[in-house]
Amino acid sequence: MGRLTIVSAGPGTPVYRLPEAEAAIRQSDVVLGRPSLLDTIDHPYRLPLTGSLQDMIQTVNDAREKHPRTTLLLSGDATFLSLTKHLALDEETEVVPGISSFQYFATRLRICWDQAALVSLHGHTDASKLLNLLETGQGGFIFPGGYWNLTRTLEFVSSYNQKLQGAIGIDLSLPGEIILKGSINELIKTIPPQQGLSIIYLYPGQINGSRYLKDGEFIRTNSPLSKEETRMIVAGVMRLAPGLQVLEIGAGS
Repeated sequence: MGRLTIVSAGPGTPVYRLPEAEAAIRQSDVVLGRPSLLDTIDHPYRLPLTGSLQDMIQTVNDAREKHPRTTLLLSGDATFLSLTKHLALDEETEVVPGISSFQYFATRLRICWDQAALVSLHGHTDASKLLNLLETGQGGFIFPGGYWNLTRTLEFVSSYNQKLQGAIGIDLSLPGEIILKGSINELIKTIPPQQGLSIIYLYPGQINGSRYLKDGEFIRTNSPLSKEETRMIVAGVMRLAPGLQVLEIGAGS
């Protein structure tokens, strides 16, 4: 099996690719990648990756069987939310680093991202991590995809808190780059019909924490009531996941 070099293509435009990445492309016998990425390189043998995940993995393996030097071109940084984690990486595999789309987006927004959460919505319908981001108020980058397209994701965030501030980036670093800022409701109204590759940044908001019933919320009788402090501790010990509710039986109300 031939050597495989996985090249990080950066956020989009070739200007953000490392010289090492360009050298790997030039020295390769065949270059594989998404059609739009292959359009950004000059190479005599380009093979587009299409179809299902298994189809793409098979295409990579077949290329390694036929060619001594295969290059796989992946968007952003190849070690973040990419095909790399689904491949069998051996001693004949090299990964060239690059700039992820959220890193580029952070520079355009003029923010530091070292405390930001990273939430991927690719390939599933589970909203628990997104809801956790909203509940903690941490702020962070959201990667829409599949079921969770840009519009559906923003509408979900709006249903939780319409006052949150955010930004969306579409086709970052490309000639048609779009960056919009404002409240979530304002962003929903300004989404262009052609959404392209998108990313969302939510600015840090209010920390909601775990919810528990306070003494004044119970209908009281002469019966003893569990202590409010106890309910606070129990709610913390249980480490409730977003969306879970607990019914206390025998609180004394």
